[in-house]
Amino acid sequence: MASILVKTTDFTGLYYIAQTTYTTPILQAYIDEFEKTYIRKLLGLELGDLFIATVANNLPVGARYVNVFNPLAIQVSGLNNGVSLLQEYYTEGRIFESRGMKEILKGIIYCLYVQGTQAHHSQSGVAKSLADVGIVMTGENAARMGEIRHNGIISDWEAVQYYIHVNASTYPEYDGLQLQPKYSAIL
Repeated sequence: MASILVKTTDFTGLYYIAQTTYTTPILQAYIDEFEKTYIRKLLGLELGDLFIATVANNLPVGARYVNVFNPLAIQVSGLNNGVSLLQEYYTEGRIFESRGMKEILKGIIYCLYVQGTQAHHSQSGVAKSLADVGIVMTGENAARMGEIRHNGIISDWEAVQYYIHVNASTYPEYDGLQLQPKYSAIL
């Protein structure tokens, strides 16, 4: 399956994932498995599918889709302004800021990849990797690192959904879901 927005080569910087000829196909499998699902969760099924249908060369086409894809920032000022988003009511001003839909998807896929690749199945059963140089994190600590990246994009997710909320006439098909934070079992 071809990537929609995210490519394996996008995992640099904050979402860096070391890749080899063995791990790159695994990362691509994570992209294939989760990218479409999370676009649909962010935008809702109908709007998500309309968005995906416009994508060419890993970029959406059309102003209504580019506006939710690109980074954005919206300041809502004033006390008791009545900002409501996803059943949360804000009584003070707030800045909604998103680094863009690609960053949202990278954060989610990064988390799922890190959590899902801490152990692998071998001929003798489930095994944990060992490192020749350095110390491999415990599965719990690696999962926590993934959770930090996941939780870090929740405000980006909310910013996209708030933008759609205040531009509801442009996005009548919107029915997105709230992104829940992940909490480590060790906390």
